[in-house]
Amino acid sequence: MKKRSGLTALLVLTVLFLVACGGARNPKDATLLFFKNMRVGKYEEAAELVSGSDFDAARVREEYESLGGKFLDKMRDFEYEVVGVDQRNESATVNVKVSYYNLKPIFEEVMQNLRNDVKNDEKIRNMNEEEVTKEAMNRLNAKIESVKDLQRTEKSFNINVIKSEKTWKLDITNMDVQEVISGNLSTL
Repeated sequence: MKKRSGLTALLVLTVLFLVACGGARNPKDATLLFFKNMRVGKYEEAAELVSGSDFDAARVREEYESLGGKFLDKMRDFEYEVVGVDQRNESATVNVKVSYYNLKPIFEEVMQNLRNDVKNDEKIRNMNEEEVTKEAMNRLNAKIESVKDLQRTEKSFNINVIKSEKTWKLDITNMDVQEVISGNLSTL
């Protein structure tokens, strides 16, 4: 009898595990999981929660990870919460409230200074592309560390979510989503 109960418990746990791994079961879960995956750098997992083919996880990984260091840490340092869901059959509108760092002014300042230095500094002018990229990243990371009063941007917006087979997928063509996950660098 005890052997049978153990087998039943194992089967129940296996079923629960498979159901849990089956994707986002509702629009709220899909939204929260997408933001969580983006925040921790799980771009492939985030891509699985996106409708359409606009989200290229490999490209996102390459672009984001090339930033590295403190700058990337600040870009990923966004907070999010679902404040409401309006679900209608196979589609939903999820209202989210977010807080993130607008890194665009810092990026633009560093890049402008680098452009000026390329014109005026022979050492930088003679760098190859890889060296210039490394110099840019070093400058971005140094600048982000030097900023003491970096302000967060807060906003609320809606994300459309649609049911796709057994899971829910986000439409992230909304510029608000792009701003949050890129620290507002998507508008460059």
